[in-house]
Amino acid sequence: MPLTVVLLRNGTYGALRWFGGLLGVPDAPGLDIPGLDFTRIAEGYGVPALHTHGVDELRAVLAERPDGPRLVQVDTALTTPS
Repeated sequence: MPLTVVLLRNGTYGALRWFGGLLGVPDAPGLDIPGLDFTRIAEGYGVPALHTHGVDELRAVLAERPDGPRLVQVDTALTTPS
C-alpha cells in the first residue's frame, strides 16, 4: 500500500512536556530525546525512510508516489502549544 508517514522530530516529547506543565510537573524527567533517528528505526523494521532537509526537498519527496509504506522525517523547532 502506498503510504507516507511524515514524522516531525523536535528532540523532545513536546506534547508530554506541555501536559506535564498543565499537571504542575514542568520538569518531568525523560522528555528530552536528542539524536533519536526515526529513519534508522523504520529501516530496522524494513520500512524505507528518509530525512528531508528543507521545504523544497519535502515537497519533492511528497510529490513522489511510493511503491509501499515509507517514513519521511522532518526536523522542526521546539514549540509550545498555545
